[in-house]
Amino acid sequence: MFKKTALNRGETKTIRFTIDNQKLSFYNNALEFVSEPGNFD
Repeated sequence: MFKKTALNRGETKTIRFTIDNQKLSFYNNALEFVSEPGNFD
């Protein structure tokens, strides 16, 4: 679930959220459903 965050002019905020591993998975050339290991910024 997302939440609206208000910013004033010139203000910055860091927003963090988690994406489920399955949402980053894809089918490779062998038609296997895989995800690449590691952290993504």
